[in-house]
Amino acid sequence: MKKFSFMLIFATFFQVVFAGGLTLQIQIIGISGKTLQNATERLKNLQTMVAQPLSISNLQTFYNEAPKNVKASLEPFGYFHPKVSSQLKKNNNTFVAIFVVNHGPVTLITSSTIQLDGPGQYNQVLLKVLQEAKETLSVKKQLNTVAYEKIKQEFYTQAETQGYLKGYFSEHLISVDRSKNTAIIKLTFNTGPQYYFGAIYFSKNPMSIDFLKRYVPFQSGDAFSSQKLMTLQNNLAGTIYFTQVNVTSNINKAKDYYIPIDVKLVPAKAHKYSFGLGYGTDTGIRGSVGLEWRRATRTGNYFQTLMQVSEKQNNNLQARYIIPGKNPITDYKALTAGIFTNEPGNNGNRYTTEQIGINYVKLINQWQRILSLQLQHENFKVNDVNSESNTLLPGISWEKFSSNNRINVNNGYRMYFNLQGGLVAQNTNASFLQAEFQGKYIHSFDHENNRILLSTDLGTTLVKNFAEMPLSQRFFAGGAQSLRGFDYQSLGPGRYLALGGIEWQHRLFCKIYGTVFYNAGNAVENLPFSFAQAAGVGVVYRSIIGPIEITIAHPFNQPFQFNRHGLMVQFSMGPDL
Repeated sequence: MKKFSFMLIFATFFQVVFAGGLTLQIQIIGISGKTLQNATERLKNLQTMVAQPLSISNLQTFYNEAPKNVKASLEPFGYFHPKVSSQLKKNNNTFVAIFVVNHGPVTLITSSTIQLDGPGQYNQVLLKVLQEAKETLSVKKQLNTVAYEKIKQEFYTQAETQGYLKGYFSEHLISVDRSKNTAIIKLTFNTGPQYYFGAIYFSKNPMSIDFLKRYVPFQSGDAFSSQKLMTLQNNLAGTIYFTQVNVTSNINKAKDYYIPIDVKLVPAKAHKYSFGLGYGTDTGIRGSVGLEWRRATRTGNYFQTLMQVSEKQNNNLQARYIIPGKNPITDYKALTAGIFTNEPGNNGNRYTTEQIGINYVKLINQWQRILSLQLQHENFKVNDVNSESNTLLPGISWEKFSSNNRINVNNGYRMYFNLQGGLVAQNTNASFLQAEFQGKYIHSFDHENNRILLSTDLGTTLVKNFAEMPLSQRFFAGGAQSLRGFDYQSLGPGRYLALGGIEWQHRLFCKIYGTVFYNAGNAVENLPFSFAQAAGVGVVYRSIIGPIEITIAHPFNQPFQFNRHGLMVQFSMGPDL
């Protein structure tokens, strides 16, 4: 009778399948946590295999097979006698399969013998794994074969990091008595001999061997680790000096357990030229020309120069001579020189700055610290008054990123602190001390369909005579990367800076997001602040070079009309952080 009723349901709604299509929902009742997660994944896989595309016949097959799959999904957690009752309901074109689970008695561990054997049996890293294994699989604990397999993999993984490349399990057994709901575990890991890094051989290339050794994260005689070998590969591949890097080891060539390392390098071209053309609402049409001399010396020094010209502001020519540090991956010195021109705000203010300096960059506990000393000569015009200054600028900054990918960030943040002084020659009243903090936080949720972006920029300046302070060192606000809804650097110049923004992005399809945002702030000469505000909407495309964003913003304190004081369309592109 039950079978007849079940088939009758299918027969009754058979025509609906073709008219409107079917959907299937699954509900599992009676279990939770990892057991529920495993059962859910098992049914999802079953649905994919036997119920796609969804039809009456496929749905019946899925419904018949599902209870067996639910029972099987519970066995890794020590439940060998579960009971599963099922029910199928229909609501319009949606079928709901309900599975009520009683997992039954649990299987407990009654005997657990876990041992470490071989030359590495006293290795501290492996002893820690052994202790954790004994705690996880101790007597009276619930049998969990998932945890058991993870422990086995952890033995292999940690043994490999310690140079025990031929470790193996001389004994690995789980004996289950289903009638008594008991289990016996026996696990013995033999480390085998320990291997070490041998000599490193670099293929013929233009760089100094002593310089290349700075990229090596190990020394000959250290315990062998494929992870460190991969680090060496990535370190060299991430430089500008080579187009191909291939780091290999051959255990069969080991002598007395010392494995030689071969590093094959294909040098990059000595010179690289770059050309760029783009457009931004802040700059208008812009172009750039660059040259990179990658091998100024065999010890890794290189030279970069870049000229940028834009339709509106920010024309500059700059050069850097880079001297890699003891750890060339993170530390270096840079000798810099440049000429910069700008007309902030389009109100007649402008400056031309010639600058030389030196920067010392070092990574300390995931913070990039930059010590800088700059000497600049500047001609500037503010409120139709022409001025000139020579300024020595000592400074220190700290910057930290938390993200695997700064270009397109799902979750991460950036923090930047800068403190600098300005010693203005022959005008002590214009000498200053300045501090600034920038922060940005990005969080994605709902399977990256939604993103929240928070940002802030705060700055303050101590100076006796603000009117004589070099214009390039004053604060400005406004623009697509600062305060949307306002022209580029149209707010300021200011002694104080305060900016804040919040943005919500929602995926429309593929890599296209819709966005709404609100930002407020200003750059003012005197306190208290008068905050400019703007809100708007836009469209974001998350490209391989970073988000490309087109927004329409309206300042709150401007009349709602289509002119430069009303709605403003702005375009921006570049990395998230």
